[in-house]
This record gives sequence, C-alpha cells and structure tokens, in this order.
Amino acid sequence: MKRCILLVAVVLLCLSPLALAKTKNEPVAVTPEGLLKRMDRDGDGKLSFEEYRNAMIRRFAQADADRDGVLRGAEIPAHLVPTARAENPQHEITMDAYGDALRPVFDSFDTDRDGYLAGAELEALAQARRAAK
Repeated sequence: MKRCILLVAVVLLCLSPLALAKTKNEPVAVTPEGLLKRMDRDGDGKLSFEEYRNAMIRRFAQADADRDGVLRGAEIPAHLVPTARAENPQHEITMDAYGDALRPVFDSFDTDRDGYLAGAELEALAQARRAAK
C-alpha cells in the first residue's frame, strides 16, 4: 500500500507544473515538441528512460530547497501534500524513493515497450501533464 501511494505521488510530481518549468521558471509548452525540447538531450526525437529520469531528477532537485535529497514541508508541491501525509507521518518524499518509482511511470507511457517515448506515446505524456495542471 505504501509503495502504491508513493507511486501516485511520483506520478503527480512528474506531471505537475513544477516538472514543466525551465530553470528560469519559464513554462515549456506541454506538447510533444515542448517535452522533446526540454528532455531529449541526444536530439534523436524520442525520449529514452535515461533522458526522462534525468529530467525528472532535475525537477526534484529544483524543488529540494535545502538540497538534502528529501522533499518535506514547503518543498512538497501543494498538490502532493495529502499524498505525502498518507505515505508517512514525516510528510517526506525521498530522492531515492522518487527515483525508484520513475520506471513504472515511464513504462506506463511506453506502450510498444521499445524503451523510448515517441509519437503517440509522447502525446499521451503531454496530455497527462496538461490534465495534471
């Protein structure tokens, strides 16, 4: 049950507006093209798990104001506070737990199981992010 709650928290954090912000707090378009612009580091027009994970870890690090590897209190985006409370009494999301839960999120969008998000898979990710706003 605790793992399920953590997975929900990770999905919400990954799909949150926080995950879409550039370093200068400028929004990135929530489109497949916008996602590729932000995450596709090798420029091949698709997202590998490594590219996705690295982008999500950067977002976590941006939220982690005290740089201790744990989101707690005011560091947790407002829409995740109830999930964090349900997960544990400390109201924390650790970097390790967050990182471990990214694979199932990626895999849920990788419908053809080729290890990349492209085409309709990227559109599904963009739609999920728009819906999470």
